[in-house]
Amino acid sequence: MICIDATPLQSEHRFRGIGFYTASLLQHLSITAMLLRQQFSKDEEVVFAELRHRGFREQEFWRPRHPRYRLQWLWSQIILPGAIRRSRARLFHATDFNGVVFGNSFKTIATLYDLIPLRLYGPELRGMTLDARLGYGVLLQAIRKAHHLIAISEATKRDAVSLLKIPEERISVVPLACDEKRFPGPSSMEAVQQVSQKHGLHQRYFLYVGSAESHKNLDRTLQALANLEQTDVILVTVGKWSISQTDWFQNRVKALRLVGRVKHLGYIPDADLPALYTGAEAFVFPSLIEGFGLPVLEAMTCGAPVITSAGSALAEVVGDAALLVDPMRVTEIRETMQ
Repeated sequence: MICIDATPLQSEHRFRGIGFYTASLLQHLSITAMLLRQQFSKDEEVVFAELRHRGFREQEFWRPRHPRYRLQWLWSQIILPGAIRRSRARLFHATDFNGVVFGNSFKTIATLYDLIPLRLYGPELRGMTLDARLGYGVLLQAIRKAHHLIAISEATKRDAVSLLKIPEERISVVPLACDEKRFPGPSSMEAVQQVSQKHGLHQRYFLYVGSAESHKNLDRTLQALANLEQTDVILVTVGKWSISQTDWFQNRVKALRLVGRVKHLGYIPDADLPALYTGAEAFVFPSLIEGFGLPVLEAMTCGAPVITSAGSALAEVVGDAALLVDPMRVTEIRETMQ
């Protein structure tokens, strides 16, 4: 019996790479399951599903949604090991940091996506609440104790070895892949025109898909756009952002006098993304650091030229199929966009 944590399908991660990873993992393990997505109250949600091949079982337990780190982790430590033990599972795959738990009757494998807060020690950790900083430290200790880790890139594995001192033999690298059902390839020109019209895109555009967290380097991308010679090309951004991220972005757009040259679409249907990628002049993703960088793979699959960072996992993912820039140099980003 193998137990797999389905938490990322229930949390805010369902809109991001971790959720897509978990869903694809379950799908490609040939497991057919009806995973509950129902929010039962504003304070609780289903966070765990236990499945097995040829006759799955779903096992639910509850944990608070807030605060995000320490209390959730503590709740998982109290409740989840017993649930796994009762299922008679011999192996537990933790797909979420908060769900890295241990027991005498089973071994734990954890997927490690990145160590961004450790790599960007200053701004990322200082920006966390005290509860989040304490919780993150506890989660790192749990990662160190896992029987084996799955790293999504060689860069993430190197970080685990250097920052957490985990022996290399306890880490296997399993790179991510682009979901061929969501992104089958470049879209037709008819589809591109339909999606562009739907979202009010009537001119050439650069595209960015992702969050607005500081390490995504959106500020330098905006500065590069502001200094472009051509003023008839806009930047289109896509992603489910927090209120504070949206406010920051709007303030920067005004400060750089880019009103009318930037369009934030927010979260859009999956069906629209391939055509949006295909229709872009280029996909611009000069992130400071990524554990993998799935959007660049999606963009290349859809035929979009990619501008991304020469560092972290991004150069590893794109190989020689993208234009690489120093993400700290606005001039270099601008010249490459030019």
